[in-house]
Amino acid sequence: MLYEAVKDNLATLLAEASEVGRGLPRYVERDFVRYLECGVLAHGFARVRCESCKDEFLVAFSCK
Repeated sequence: MLYEAVKDNLATLLAEASEVGRGLPRYVERDFVRYLECGVLAHGFARVRCESCKDEFLVAFSCK
């Protein structure tokens, strides 16, 4: 739920913060963007294979 709220409202937050003053600090904007990239396969992943059944799957990199 938090992810969806940030994803849906980040652009508005950044635009309104810029209109009101100097905007948000760069590290805050950077951390929001990184948060949205966390766990998304397009931003990096590892291929994992089960040694017993040989099945393979992708695990998205996590920020944790």
